[in-house]
Amino acid sequence: MIEKGDIQKLTEISKNVFLKQIETYPLIVQIRRWLEIFTEEIAELRNRVQILEAEVDLLRRSRGIKAAETTASKKAQAIQCSLTPEIIGQIRMAFACNIDQMARILEVSTKHYHDIERGNITPSLALETKILKMRYMTATERREILQAHGLFRTKTRQLHAPGIPHPPDTPEIRMTIAELQDIKAKLNVTKPQLAKLVGVSHGQVSGWLNGSSQPSEEYCQKLRSLSADAAKSLPECGSPMKTIQPKVTITPEQLSEILQQLNWTIPQLAAYLHVAEYKAWGWKNGHSSPSTQQANKLKDLQDKIKRQEYEKTPVTIEEFMALKEKMQYSDYHLSIILKVSYVKVHSWSIGISAPTLNESVKIRKLHTQVFSGTFVDNIQLPRISAEKITELRKRQNLRVKDFIRVMEIMEKTYVRWMRGKRGPSQEENERLWILWEKPVFVPPPVLSGKEIFEIRKNHKLSQDKFGEMLGQTGKKVSRWELGITDVPVGISEKIKTIFNLQSIEESENDKK
Repeated sequence: MIEKGDIQKLTEISKNVFLKQIETYPLIVQIRRWLEIFTEEIAELRNRVQILEAEVDLLRRSRGIKAAETTASKKAQAIQCSLTPEIIGQIRMAFACNIDQMARILEVSTKHYHDIERGNITPSLALETKILKMRYMTATERREILQAHGLFRTKTRQLHAPGIPHPPDTPEIRMTIAELQDIKAKLNVTKPQLAKLVGVSHGQVSGWLNGSSQPSEEYCQKLRSLSADAAKSLPECGSPMKTIQPKVTITPEQLSEILQQLNWTIPQLAAYLHVAEYKAWGWKNGHSSPSTQQANKLKDLQDKIKRQEYEKTPVTIEEFMALKEKMQYSDYHLSIILKVSYVKVHSWSIGISAPTLNESVKIRKLHTQVFSGTFVDNIQLPRISAEKITELRKRQNLRVKDFIRVMEIMEKTYVRWMRGKRGPSQEENERLWILWEKPVFVPPPVLSGKEIFEIRKNHKLSQDKFGEMLGQTGKKVSRWELGITDVPVGISEKIKTIFNLQSIEESENDKK
């Protein structure tokens, strides 16, 4: 049996063990951290030893054992600092290269070198030895590498890593900027065109012209040969160089002279140039000057005045309507010929507005061509669709048979139009456009069934005989009289012509 005293002893022992564990726990955590730090340092030391061995091998091969012994202090520095991102960046600055050019020298991708310089990844052993070799290069060796990759510049940055010699002095100038500009002027080309002729980029040509870089001997020979052959035809290299035209200026005196010769007002001049009136007043008063485009228009107007090819007065509505009656064209067709909007031509036809001076020139030119017989219409009006024909028929309040009669076509052709099997011919299309612009067609009054019955009874005709006169059956006449079907417009007009009747209402008015 376990006594109470034994239980108390056991609880005290367990408490002591637990307290000792709590006291030793921080120490265990710290020991683990030290072990992690030691493993990392050991890994770094192993990497440095590998780098040192590679450097020693490289030095033994290139300079021999004596050179390796003399550069022991430099090797010790390399072991201490290794290749940090800062040192890699200093090496790149010493070469005066950007990231793309340095990646080209190291034969790696731009992204890979960028990650190495930022410290995101560590370079491989071969790449690290290559970078270390570049660190201890002389100025001539750096220049040879840059020339081999086509990256040699006349001006290098004055940023150097510690212990790296200064870059060489500026090399001998192969071609001056003035000579380059003379060649460019002889060829009469732009920078991109010159770059295409030589076979380089636009940026390289810009660098040659602003003095930041020098063309190589090969490019110098190309440029000099091109300047020698400048008199010959150049190969195609894009769009030709734009010739700089002298700026046209119009003085207030010249503007007032134009207004006096044409007998125009400021609003008329503003309407001719499509500008606001206040701008034209500013030109006349000398407060502002017209833009290049507006000045060119005014210059053309001056030339027209000298050649007497201008319009002093606009075309009146009567003159336009006479031209329209002579041509017998629709407003839409005229708008296409005159190259103006349909709304404008329609407003001239209605009499709401009159043509402007610019439009008057076009109308008078067309007037002379039409009345002299030299006008040739090569413009085809757009085809009217089936939906447009239906809209036209409803707009003119015409039934299908009446529409067919007005258009002078067969029923089959109308059905084909509606089904989309064929469209209207050129003549039919012209007639449709003319009908479109006509005022709403009001059909003549149609005879009712009672009126037809009275006419038939007055002339003592049976339904069959009355139908034979109209080319119809007696049953149809019966339906018209009973009001079952409506009397067509054509039949109503035929009855009036046969019996010399206008309508019963008119006859009743005559009797009264």
